[in-house]
Amino acid sequence: MKNTQLSSTSVISNAETGEILFERERKLELPDRFFLENKFYKLGDRAIETMRNNHLGSFCKLAKYIEFGTNRLTISGVGKIPVVIRQKHMAEILGVSQRSITNLVKHLFDYRALFKINGEYYVNPTFAIRSAHISTKYFEEMLRLDPEIRINLNKRDQALVSQLERADIAGWHIEEAKEK
Repeated sequence: MKNTQLSSTSVISNAETGEILFERERKLELPDRFFLENKFYKLGDRAIETMRNNHLGSFCKLAKYIEFGTNRLTISGVGKIPVVIRQKHMAEILGVSQRSITNLVKHLFDYRALFKINGEYYVNPTFAIRSAHISTKYFEEMLRLDPEIRINLNKRDQALVSQLERADIAGWHIEEAKEK
């Protein structure tokens, strides 16, 4: 868009007399950027680099159901109690058979793109995430299941995890992550 000088004028006038009751003029400036109201799901390079195309497509469709902050797969909405997604829900979402979902989940586990923690499915934050952060509630378990997560943490959080390991606080036993 060409950035030209534009102005907007608002006038309120009496229709019978033509008297101007209110007039305002303001300069319109082209902003540096526009903001979109879409929901975004961040897909990690790791997903693109490691998954086969058919698995990646199904995984992307499931990404819509990632819970903000936890990466748990849920069916949720504003003011609604989240419903934890089971394999039958995945079959409905993707429009495939239960058998196909069993196969897909097996592959997602093999890629370490999906975890099952306490009977619930969580997406590995290095594959896809809905927010810029991940809750610490299941982080230790995720790190145990996939030590490569540690490599993708920012330097400050890597140092914090190392400190927690040294202090052995809250049962942090993440020695497997150091080996990778």
